[in-house]
Amino acid sequence: MSSVHTGTLLLCDADVRALLTPQDAYAAVRQSFLDHAAKVIHSPARVSAPLGRQQAVLLAMPASRDDPPGIGVKLVTVFPMNQAADGPRVRALYVLFDPDNGAPIAAMDAEFLTQIRTASASAVATVELFPGSRTTVALFGTGAQALGHAWVFASVLGSKTFLVVGRTPERGRAFVERLRTLGIGGEAVDAREALDRARVVVTATTSRVPVLDDDDVLAGTHINAIGTFQPDAAELPEGLVVRSRVVVDTLDAIRTSGDLAKPLSHGTVTEERLSTELSDVMIGIRHGRSHKSDITIYKSVGTSFLDIAVAQIAFAHALERGIGRRFDFGAVEGAFAAARAR
Repeated sequence: MSSVHTGTLLLCDADVRALLTPQDAYAAVRQSFLDHAAKVIHSPARVSAPLGRQQAVLLAMPASRDDPPGIGVKLVTVFPMNQAADGPRVRALYVLFDPDNGAPIAAMDAEFLTQIRTASASAVATVELFPGSRTTVALFGTGAQALGHAWVFASVLGSKTFLVVGRTPERGRAFVERLRTLGIGGEAVDAREALDRARVVVTATTSRVPVLDDDDVLAGTHINAIGTFQPDAAELPEGLVVRSRVVVDTLDAIRTSGDLAKPLSHGTVTEERLSTELSDVMIGIRHGRSHKSDITIYKSVGTSFLDIAVAQIAFAHALERGIGRRFDFGAVEGAFAAARAR
């Protein structure tokens, strides 16, 4: 997407939230999965640079596409120790470049972008893997991703009630109150009750160990597991993965997520069993749910082809509505050159 304007459009978090609706994000994400299947969108495996002294990591997630043309990268920092000081664990920035000349045309806060694209992908997976009523959802987690899932599922799928499982009962109740301020119904419950009452589940936690028991997951349940993206952390018990039909956002999930990497390394499941991408199910070349009693798992670790699709939507809407501020990196470079010449 080329811009006729000069300079780089800067979009803060409030701008991005004003520009992206659940419906627009869901449509962009659904089409992006189909573009991935058609191989018209390019999404290399993300690059990570760990910072051991803080147990932190920097992630770079580039992508490009042909229609609509675009090229960009998301930069993400994950600092788990921030949580102890009630600071954000994850910060993200998305940069779009002009596909005609490579100039930076937009730089936007990507926290909300990541929330809404991840939740939209889970919604697409739920439609594909759990056809039928989705009025009640069990939601493990009370952070930003949990909130994004509640908002998208309520807006796009028509989910009416969220059974919230927090790290503590107090956190669960506080999150339910937050949902109510948004007009979304919720109830704080424990894990066993949530799994007994809901057939659609979202795990959106930072836990490094399973947040639910295998025996509590009933036949016919669909799980969107989106919280873990490192090989030494797992939200789901190994036995559950072994007895479920697993679908991934990309094959990168097999090696980067402990939910899948651990059972694979133990030999309790084969790589073939884990190698169905959601886009394969959408175009009918692989099976998702075969029987009503199947337990299905959509495992997401995040993929850059979804980021660029949603970033392009935000950028296009910003141009249409005149939102954002301009910054000319070239002008700054010129000023430095002039100063040196003097």
